[in-house]
Amino acid sequence: MTRSNGQAATTYVITITAFLPIYRRVGINTLHLPMLTGMSAGIMNMLPWTAATLRAASVIKMDPVDLWRPLVIPQAIGLFAAIFIAWWIGQDEKLRPAETTLITGGEAAGDDDLADSVLQK
Repeated sequence: MTRSNGQAATTYVITITAFLPIYRRVGINTLHLPMLTGMSAGIMNMLPWTAATLRAASVIKMDPVDLWRPLVIPQAIGLFAAIFIAWWIGQDEKLRPAETTLITGGEAAGDDDLADSVLQK
């Protein structure tokens, strides 16, 4: 069983609650938000000062920076891939027809349940 120090939960709580109203207002599919957050959080969890790397380094009695150095290139590739996927999703959302993004009364509806409730009114 692994123990967590709350970093991941804090990341998700802060990111999702901050960006969810923005995604809804703009009309972006809200399922993209946890996917992009999870991708970038997973990649950035390999830094030498994160709990997972510190635990691994302490188990094998190694300096965390020495453990992290071989991971720099894969981490950079993963970070570039996450940024590219976010850009690609943004381009896809930009090309979506305007009638699928419905903004009424200050609230926006993307591809989630909010769209059904707005359309029924």
